[in-house]
Amino acid sequence: MTAEYKMPISFKECCFAEEGKPTASALLHAFQEAATAHADQAHVGFDELISKGLIWVVTKIRYELTGNIAPDEELSLVTYPIPVGSLIYQRDFYIYRDDKMLTRASSQWCIADYNTRRAVQTHVDFPGEYTQERAFPQGIQRLRPKDLSVVGRRKIQQEDLDRNGHTNNCRYADMAQELIGGGFTDFTINFAHETRLGDEILLLSGPGMAAGNLEDGRMVFAVTVK
Repeated sequence: MTAEYKMPISFKECCFAEEGKPTASALLHAFQEAATAHADQAHVGFDELISKGLIWVVTKIRYELTGNIAPDEELSLVTYPIPVGSLIYQRDFYIYRDDKMLTRASSQWCIADYNTRRAVQTHVDFPGEYTQERAFPQGIQRLRPKDLSVVGRRKIQQEDLDRNGHTNNCRYADMAQELIGGGFTDFTINFAHETRLGDEILLLSGPGMAAGNLEDGRMVFAVTVK
């Protein structure tokens, strides 16, 4: 048996950009739900980790649309965890219509101390046999945005927060969508620094890129799209 988690999925019409592609935040939310459900099923989810003072932290995500998705279409999302080392975990995602792959995606995670937010060495197992398949064999690009212009500010509100009390990663995808516009065939996001209620993010934009920084220059997130 393969170490995988599969769930039905569909996207409402409001989850699509003008070009008829799902928004980045809609896809990231779906990936987040599948990863959470699989971790809970394997007893390594939020409740189990927080009892030990630990949390899952995602650091990078990339997805590529390989087919067209329609509103309210009944699809399947499959996710596979891939252990890379004692500090880094990888999880891949695929969206299918029957046997046709419509989206491939990959994410990079670590387990961090809840208080210090520093990665800790751990060993987490999911039941089943791990696949050798990789959504992106070359990995996920590390983004170093430069020559971007400040185009606005965004103050973190209560509705932006996740269960850890920090900004939900999908909100950064929303910010990037607003800055760049349109729907994306290939989307990469790096998460560099967490934000909390009341924090103000400087929003930056350039051709095919977006980013958010704190006032002191620390990068919060960076996005590149195609």
